Amino acid sequence: MTAVGRPDHAVAQGHRVTTLELFFDLVFVYAITQVTALLADHPTLLGLTQGLLVLMV
Repeated sequence: MTAVGRPDHAVAQGHRVTTLELFFDLVFVYAITQVTALLADHPTLLGLTQGLLVLMV
């Protein structure tokens, strides 16, 4: 990192995010929201265990 908080290396010109990368980001965010909802509904040790199992799958 430089003094102004920018990375030392320059990002290549024209590098764009692919549709597949955006799709997997969306799937990850959806999975996290579902696990969060599960833990909110079951704030117990069993709920925590279930949430961790869902994330591992």
